[in-house]
Amino acid sequence: MSCLPKMIGMSYFSDNLSKRLENLGMTKYRLHKLMGLSESIVINVTNGARKPSEEFIKKLASVDELGLTYPELLAWKLTDEYGEDILKEAIEIVKAKRGLK
Repeated sequence: MSCLPKMIGMSYFSDNLSKRLENLGMTKYRLHKLMGLSESIVINVTNGARKPSEEFIKKLASVDELGLTYPELLAWKLTDEYGEDILKEAIEIVKAKRGLK
């Protein structure tokens, strides 16, 4: 069973970001202020109407209140672009390099 969002227009990235904001009680307005980007960009990315840019991901990772890392956010974006299997494959590669099972 896929854990990707089922809503039309939503993406794995936007769904996870929206859930994180909701869990923290943070508004999109506050997020745009913390990121230093326009409110429309933040709204469009969180609604799935726009793909997050590299700049967006870097600025999002710098918002300490979210507790999100750049690699985690990049994984969300890659999941949208290549499907969730890419994450499973990446985890296996990292485990193999570290000698883990």
